[in-house]
Amino acid sequence: MDDSANQDLVDMGRRSTNLQHRQFFYRKFYDKCLRATKHGIYTRMQVLLNDQTFQNLISNKSTLNLETLIEQKKIIIFKLTLGEIGSDSVEAFGRFVI
Repeated sequence: MDDSANQDLVDMGRRSTNLQHRQFFYRKFYDKCLRATKHGIYTRMQVLLNDQTFQNLISNKSTLNLETLIEQKKIIIFKLTLGEIGSDSVEAFGRFVI
């Protein structure tokens, strides 16, 4: 979300196979009206990325192969207890999983 350090990602968006994505990155991404929105996304992401528990949930080596379990149509249950992890982390991880 840092417009001074994201040109590679904007270029990737401009090469998207999705026409709407390409148009967004060519026409709207740097629009002044989106500054507040991008700052809000940046702030929320920083809160999560600074949370060690959330980092562990999304970036450590998995002990399960979720893709295989999904392909096998297995039922997968995640225990996301609010008392053990901060509520922002639990909600974000739950959304990530879904």
